[in-house]
Amino acid sequence: MTTHLIAALALLAAAPATVAEPQQAFFGQLAALCGKAFEGRVVTSDPADAGFAGQRLVMRVANCTPDEVRIPFSVGADHGPGSSAGIWTACA
Repeated sequence: MTTHLIAALALLAAAPATVAEPQQAFFGQLAALCGKAFEGRVVTSDPADAGFAGQRLVMRVANCTPDEVRIPFSVGADHGPGSSAGIWTACA
């Protein structure tokens, strides 16, 4: 029984590290894009996305700190700083 308890505790202790590693890697790769902008387009025919179809879509990876990356998302012609349809926030 003691062996099983020790094995269970070892698995629990290891679990958060294995989950955190991919998250940390993703956040690090996202933060490396800080200051860059990416343009995209709608590729679905879902009626819920019809308002974005034919519009210019731009995301800017901005406002990066060690714990948070903020990504303003713009739809349409105005893509200057401060103009956005929403802001995605990723936290480490």
